[in-house]
Amino acid sequence: IYDSFWVAEVKIYFSSLKFPSVKEQKWRIHLRRLRPRNEFEVFSWAPIDRNNPSFLGQGGIIIIPHKIKSAKRINFLPYFVLSQNGYRKNLKYLTDRIKFSNMGITIKWNIFSDLICDFTINPDYAQIETDAPQIDVNNPYALYYLEKRPFFMEGKELLETPLNLIYTRSILSPIYAFKITGKFSEKEILFLSAADKYTSYIIPSEDKSWVVFMNNLSFLNILKIKKEIINKESYIGLLLAHREVSDTTKRFQSFNRLFGFELKSRFYTHYYINYEFGYSNVKEPRESIVCEEFNGENLNGFSHFFNAKIGFKYFNSFLKYVNISPTFRSDFGYITKNNFRSITKGAGFNLYPNKLGITSTYLIFIFSREENFRKIEKRRSLGPRIEFHFKGQNIFFIEYYSIPRYLYRGKNFDNLFEFSVVNINSYFKKISWKLRNIFRRTINYSTLTPAYSYSFIFSSSINLIKNLQVEWSVERYYLYEKPWKFMIYDETSIVNKIIYQFMPSLRIRNIFQFYTGTKNLGIFPLFSYEPNPFTVFYIGANVNTMKLDKPFGIKGHNHQIFLKFQYLFKI
Repeated sequence: IYDSFWVAEVKIYFSSLKFPSVKEQKWRIHLRRLRPRNEFEVFSWAPIDRNNPSFLGQGGIIIIPHKIKSAKRINFLPYFVLSQNGYRKNLKYLTDRIKFSNMGITIKWNIFSDLICDFTINPDYAQIETDAPQIDVNNPYALYYLEKRPFFMEGKELLETPLNLIYTRSILSPIYAFKITGKFSEKEILFLSAADKYTSYIIPSEDKSWVVFMNNLSFLNILKIKKEIINKESYIGLLLAHREVSDTTKRFQSFNRLFGFELKSRFYTHYYINYEFGYSNVKEPRESIVCEEFNGENLNGFSHFFNAKIGFKYFNSFLKYVNISPTFRSDFGYITKNNFRSITKGAGFNLYPNKLGITSTYLIFIFSREENFRKIEKRRSLGPRIEFHFKGQNIFFIEYYSIPRYLYRGKNFDNLFEFSVVNINSYFKKISWKLRNIFRRTINYSTLTPAYSYSFIFSSSINLIKNLQVEWSVERYYLYEKPWKFMIYDETSIVNKIIYQFMPSLRIRNIFQFYTGTKNLGIFPLFSYEPNPFTVFYIGANVNTMKLDKPFGIKGHNHQIFLKFQYLFKI
């Protein structure tokens, strides 16, 4: 630290990066410093032009004029888990003895500097943060959960597509998984193979979707290949995926095959297009007892997605088209709806007044229309969205969408709307928050009658004490027959996370969750020691209790106390 400036040195090991094995390395890189004060300032090594929507394309260039030698290292990560479980049976709460409940191994092999092979047997994710409860009342579609498991996180950006053809959370409890990620012959590739103890389905339809779980063994193989064209932000991609599911006789009678093609291109700086095509071939299981849809049918379907954007400093617009046939299915993807065609158009302006505390303003108008494959109009909406950025990292969004027509399960609903106000605030050094309020004239999907809903989602991060971080998330949903009258639903979800960092490698964390819909109260403490990113020692618990009707009354439902140790061996 000097009188008028400071200097920081950052060391990044080549072994942590993927790069081609060539005589001269040429990398595009951004070095930026974000300075959140009264205004949110960004200092960049390479010039960034607001009139150029391509951020990566404006990165600086670093040239390393020699070949980098990368060690062909093999890492072994064995683990074991000791645990003690308890559960309620009738009126008694039973507990097991402490025992070795799980063990497995993960192997990571750096084949080349830009090609990595991962293999895991019986992976365990007891220490991963449990999913926050989501309010699912009056929602006809399957919920989405983020992927948090480390094995499936690396390279997942290759599998992310506009239509969500691949959803790795559909792999529930892998017996083993094998993955290759990196570059080969100037192509970026990902190959994933897994055997799953259980099988999950998201069954889409025109007006709803539902999730089905089966105790059947399944095998899934996914191959994604991507090749750059024209520039670094343009590519074509191919996707092949196949899952076979055993039936009650352990024979593989049902399957889902998927082919996908993707094109993405940015050209002439301001223009961008993205197209995706999917084709599915499905043989359903004969398990009508599990799900009435499972009658052994053979289904073939297709999907299309197209998005075109224009982006300038003061103006932007987009056109999006989605087409999913009635028989298209990706059982290992997140497709919650089919049998529709939709088109969405939007155009807006960006202004930078720097007056009255407003640094920038964005205004956009959006129109959307949807019909089914019988050319019957299902939904139409129109509305503006305006966004204000104030000094001190304070952002407001205001949205209003009029829905003059919505056809649901053969019944027409007129004059629906959605109005929302969002505030994101990081003005204070130790406290930040996000608050979203939504008021709708909507549908009561249980009775197929008009209704009114109000919901708010509040999340905050508090750092009042050094090394102590407290996070809160509260969501509440109300449904009324009339505005603020004759309540139908009142559901609340609360999540609290507390983290205390003793030192970089040692911390304690506790997560508290409560959802009124199930009256489930979850407590998830975890003590972790991580001398390096792969050698870890955890002691934790997963405790689920049920809240009784009387004040402060709870009873145990189930629990698990565990100790997990994982050690890194290098060869």
